[in-house]
Amino acid sequence: EDQTIGGTRPIVVYGGIDVTEGATLTIEAGTTLYFHSGAGLNVSGTLICEGTADNNVVMRGDRLDNMFDYLPYDNVSGQWNGVHLLGTSYNNILTYTDIHSTFDGIVADSSDVSIPKLYMESCTVHNCQGDAVASTNSYITLDNCQLTNALGNCLSIDGGLAIVNNCTIAQFYPFDSSRAPALYFDTTTHLMYAFICQNSLITGYSDDEMSGVKAEDGAAPFNVAFYNCIIRTPAIEDEDSVYFTDVVYEEALDTATTAKNHFVKVDADNQRYNFRLSEKSAAIDAADPLTASTTDRDGRTRDERPDIGAYEWVKTEE
Repeated sequence: EDQTIGGTRPIVVYGGIDVTEGATLTIEAGTTLYFHSGAGLNVSGTLICEGTADNNVVMRGDRLDNMFDYLPYDNVSGQWNGVHLLGTSYNNILTYTDIHSTFDGIVADSSDVSIPKLYMESCTVHNCQGDAVASTNSYITLDNCQLTNALGNCLSIDGGLAIVNNCTIAQFYPFDSSRAPALYFDTTTHLMYAFICQNSLITGYSDDEMSGVKAEDGAAPFNVAFYNCIIRTPAIEDEDSVYFTDVVYEEALDTATTAKNHFVKVDADNQRYNFRLSEKSAAIDAADPLTASTTDRDGRTRDERPDIGAYEWVKTEE
């Protein structure tokens, strides 16, 4: 049945939480859920996370000790099972929610693409042993989200309808060099009604952090469009270039600019990351003012020259 959980006391979850079809689970701002190993959140109904800029909803593992002196278990991937949105789950809304150190972060199963399945605004999904966000034949919207560090893809879109705006999609997963690209999309297995990505920063360790599957000879529609993005991928100059408008390919930036230079901190040795923009980033002032979000992941108002990615740059963070 419908239920609201919250409060300042920690909530430790053993076994998992199941939201049955037709029921809505609401998680109040400032709530932290500590999931034990093997536990997760399985949603057949609807999940509403009501985090705010000052009081995020947090979902994490329950271990408070360290693997090594410098490495808390909270910074180790695979501590719990993540959020699974099953086929009957629709109208899930997550705002200012931090999901980290999971196997898969959020998995959206195939569903009716005419009904919104997942709306995420100002959320973080970080440090996953599988995919950070994976959508199969679903209708999802991501705005001002940070999707970072996954053994699988930071964002995987397999058909359906996906709208991505002002997101930071960065692949610096430290525990395995066989990590997948930051962004993957497939237009062949399921019909891609539309995948629109704008004002977003897609980068990482690899020379190519984007992988897309396109049907040969127009066997399936390629309804994909990128606008005003920075993408770490070789420049696309063939007939597929029509799908990329005002896109900066990272190899075209100054040779002194590397993927790490976009961010305040990428310290793989000590597992410390801050994906807010560095003053060195080419993402500053590079978003489209007409389509950029009015606020950023931290709730700051974007200025008249907004930045690409989830965060507006502010000098004090240097």
